Amino acid sequence: MGDSHGRFVWYELMTTDLEAANAFYGEVVGWRTRGSSMPGSRYTLFTAGDVSAAGLIDLPQDAQMHGAAPQWVGYVSVDDVDAAAHHVKELDGTVYVPPTDIADVSRFSVVADPQMATFILVKWRDAGRQLLIQSGALGHVGWHELLTIDWERAFAFYREIFGWQKAAADAGPTGTYLQFSAGGRQLAVCSTSRRLHRPRFGFTTLMSQISVRHWTVLERDEAKYLRGQTTYQAVAGSPAVPIPKALCSH
Repeated sequence: MGDSHGRFVWYELMTTDLEAANAFYGEVVGWRTRGSSMPGSRYTLFTAGDVSAAGLIDLPQDAQMHGAAPQWVGYVSVDDVDAAAHHVKELDGTVYVPPTDIADVSRFSVVADPQMATFILVKWRDAGRQLLIQSGALGHVGWHELLTIDWERAFAFYREIFGWQKAAADAGPTGTYLQFSAGGRQLAVCSTSRRLHRPRFGFTTLMSQISVRHWTVLERDEAKYLRGQTTYQAVAGSPAVPIPKALCSH
């Protein structure tokens, strides 16, 4: 398997309001935006300084018609998109978009695990056109969290699909907190809650500081801003809010 197999390599916000998303993440996270030439669609890049941090795109109309809500999704690199998508179906997952080529850029497939957490399988066709990220750097995603209902079922699925391994587990009053690893590096955590409305991946951005007003905006994000579309966190690194070393691993 390639070195990137099973690792998050890109992040994307699919939304029904690009202007609101631009304004919100510019204010809260400090991201700027720039257009990108992506075949067949309007595509915007969120940037931290001069480096791409994530993508922004309209939620497709056909997806909305089928009940899809605006959301953040992560791209996970695989050696063979077709084989991985087929394996997702074998393991009772869902394939929303079958393996599809984006010109000579990449091949991808939008899928979900058996508990309906959505992610995207991807294989870059041209390494020179791959969107590069600086995982763990300030202003970039530094951690991934799978919010799910049944962690044992989730772990069995991702172990089969990506070869993720169980690094550590901690059971608390609110549920189980499980760390995933890939290739010896901590990759994500899996937290469980029986009261969870919709299993999903959440992504944490590392920042130098966040004002109290920004925290307030983040807390009401799901209830007000984009009607439940984001599970995005921003973590401030300061003496008062230390960031665990594992949070910066990638």
